[in-house]
Amino acid sequence: MPFLLNEDAAMKYLLQGLVVHDVTDQCPVVSGVKEHAYATGRQVSVRYRSPEDEIAKYKPPAIIMEFPDISMAFDRMHQGARTQLPYAPEDYPAWWDTSNDPAGYNPSGSPYFVSDYPVPYNIDYQITVYTRIKRDHLMPILAALEGWDKLGRMATLKIPQDGTFRRITRMSGPHIDWVPSDDNEKKLFTATYMIRIPTELFGEVTDMTPGQGYPRVNEILVNGNYGVSPQFNPSSYYNEEGLSLAEVQESFGLLSVGNQTAWNAAQLNP
Repeated sequence: MPFLLNEDAAMKYLLQGLVVHDVTDQCPVVSGVKEHAYATGRQVSVRYRSPEDEIAKYKPPAIIMEFPDISMAFDRMHQGARTQLPYAPEDYPAWWDTSNDPAGYNPSGSPYFVSDYPVPYNIDYQITVYTRIKRDHLMPILAALEGWDKLGRMATLKIPQDGTFRRITRMSGPHIDWVPSDDNEKKLFTATYMIRIPTELFGEVTDMTPGQGYPRVNEILVNGNYGVSPQFNPSSYYNEEGLSLAEVQESFGLLSVGNQTAWNAAQLNP
């Protein structure tokens, strides 16, 4: 099954949209007083640190994300028999319709079954804030991240593709520090968080929707698009540009590291 792309998009969407202000921003001055506005402040860009060995260009204020660790969650692990998934697995269509009824999501109506309980995993994200100005930039960003809808005590990550809400556990942070910069001998103020998101993996998914089914794939071919939908453009995803809600809700494809691979269902078991 595809893995991590839904969580990656949701994390970026959660953190984006912050704006900070300072004496040299584009906010107008009226009667000697700056009138701060969202559109004329400094947008805080959000991007992933690319895994390849390359120079990623960005300018502060910015929030840089990476996930240094993915591990089994043994405290949530158990085994059993055939299990109904109460959500839509990544890259599988949703069965619910909330267009007319916001409460139309019914987990018991899921058509997706697996032969055993999913295997729980933890995704650990490292989130680092980079700013030039500590008082006017770093502190307001940290105040916003401490809010209940970001990384605060009641923080929750909404995954609209599968209809789940994931608990955000803060493992540590913010660790505030500064690093030297090669830009006219300036310094960068930083604040680093470590957070944990629960997820899970499983084997073959059986679709019990009448007239439909997902046969077992028995061949993997090498090609150049990772099995991701041609409409999905990774180059616009892993950069500092923001995501629209439609992009977050898109069902993505297979995440692969190393040789490019894609699932091919052209030849199936009888």
